[in-house]
Amino acid sequence: MKLNLFFGLIGLLIVAVMARVNDKSIIVTYPEETPDSVIEQAKADIKMDHGEITHEYKLIKGFAAKVSEDTLQQVHATGQKHKAHVEKDQQLHAQGGNF
Repeated sequence: MKLNLFFGLIGLLIVAVMARVNDKSIIVTYPEETPDSVIEQAKADIKMDHGEITHEYKLIKGFAAKVSEDTLQQVHATGQKHKAHVEKDQQLHAQGGNF
């Protein structure tokens, strides 16, 4: 009995970890005239769907987050009313020439 419970818990742990591995890193930005309440609601929706806000920007209206594919689609759909820009978070590399 205890062994079954142990393996059941291990299985749940693996499923939870695998779900987080598939999360997408995104950046969501809004036009300057967007009310703060809209941005706060978007962040609350992400957290409610078990996403994670990884950074909040100060110079621009926006934030970075890790979300599931379903939450990504929801953020994109609800952000269209306020012209939110949702993009994949990625590293940028600059290859310089001779300066």
